[in-house]
Amino acid sequence: LVGGTNSSAQPQGGSSKAADAATAAAAGAQAWDGLVVLDECHKAKNFTPGKEAQSTKVASAVIDLQAMLPNARVLYCSATGVSEVANMAYMERMGLWGPASPFADFAAFLESMRKRGVSFMELLAMEMKAAGRYVARGLSFRQAEFLQVEAPLTPCKVAQYDAAVALWQSLRSKLEAALQLAGIEKRDVWKLYWAAQQRFFKLLCVGLKLDAVIAEAQAALASGMCVVIGLQSTGEAAADAMGLEPGPLPGFVSPCKEMLLRFIQQNFPEHAPQSPEAAAMGLQPEAIPACRIMKQQLLAQLAALELPPNFLDQLIDELGGPAVVAEMTGRKGRVVREQLQRKGAAAAALSQRVVYELRAKPDSSEMDSLNGKHEGLCVAGFAQACLCSCSWW
Repeated sequence: LVGGTNSSAQPQGGSSKAADAATAAAAGAQAWDGLVVLDECHKAKNFTPGKEAQSTKVASAVIDLQAMLPNARVLYCSATGVSEVANMAYMERMGLWGPASPFADFAAFLESMRKRGVSFMELLAMEMKAAGRYVARGLSFRQAEFLQVEAPLTPCKVAQYDAAVALWQSLRSKLEAALQLAGIEKRDVWKLYWAAQQRFFKLLCVGLKLDAVIAEAQAALASGMCVVIGLQSTGEAAADAMGLEPGPLPGFVSPCKEMLLRFIQQNFPEHAPQSPEAAAMGLQPEAIPACRIMKQQLLAQLAALELPPNFLDQLIDELGGPAVVAEMTGRKGRVVREQLQRKGAAAAALSQRVVYELRAKPDSSEMDSLNGKHEGLCVAGFAQACLCSCSWW
C-alpha cells in the first residue's frame, strides 16, 4: 500500500528526488480509502498506550499501519474472543473512544468498562452488533465427531455442591437482614450478588467434572495418544483478584472460595450509613453488632467449605506437571507443584512444595512467544498433553 524510495541507492544530488518520492508516497497513503483486513487480529492484543516499548512488534505495526492510512476501512478478523478489555487497544477504528464518542481515549474507555463489570461488556457487545460494528459467526460442525461422556459425582462432590448452595442461601438471607438493619437500599448489591453467584457455580461445575476428564486423559495417555484439552476460561480473573505473589503457598488455591470471600468482604454491610457532613468531619461510622456477627458467621462457614482448586492448575498437576504438559493460554501466572532435592542424610529423598510462578513478565510481550514454544513442544511430541484456552488459541 505504501511505497518509498531508498535514498542510499540514489546518485549524489538525488536526495531531493528521494524526498519528493517519500512525500508523494505519504500523500498517497493519507488519501487511500481501500479496505485493510487484519486477519488473526488478536495477535495485536499486547499493546499498552504510553508503554509502546513493552508492546509486541505485531501490535505496534498494526497501530502504525492504521495511523498511516487514516481514510482506509479496517476490518478486524479473529476466531478468538476478547477475554480482557485491555486487549482491545489496537481497535482504534471501532469508534468506541476518541472524537464523537463518549470516551476521550482508550484509558477512559478501559476504566469505565472495568468499573461496570462483565454485564456492561455484554451490553457493549449487543450495542456493537446492533450498530453493525460486530458480526459473529459459528463454525460448521459438519463431519465432526462427538462423544458425550457422563461425569458422575461422588458422594463427596455432591456434599461439596450442597454445602455451597447452603452457603449462598445463608448469604442471601443474612444480606437482606443486614441491609435492612443498616437502612441501606442498594439495588446494585443484588446485581453483584447474582453475577458473583453465576460465576461461582460456573467454576464449581467445571471443577466437579475434572475427575472424569482426568480419567479419560490418563486412559488416552496410557494408550500412547496425546491429549488436547480445550477450555473456554482459565479462571485468571479470580486468581488475579487474590493478589498472589511469586513464591511458596500452603496449597492449591480455590478461585471459587476467593471469589465468594471477596464479595462478602466488599459488599456485606457492617456500619450504618454516614452523612456527608459526618464523613467530612472525619467521624467513624457507627458499627452494627448484629451485622458484624452475621458477617463473621458467613466467613466461618466459608472457611470450612471444601471447594475444588483452579481447574487448570489441577489438570497440569494430575497429568504429570508442567514438565510434560504444554499450556497455551493467556494467563500470566499459575500454581504448580515443584520437587525439592534435600541435602544431608535424606539426600536421596525428594520433597514437594506448592508455589505460585509467573509464566511471563508483567506488561511484556513474552506471552505469545511462550505459547508458541509450548505449541512446538506439543507438535514435536515432547509434551504428552496440551491445554488450550480460547483466549489465546
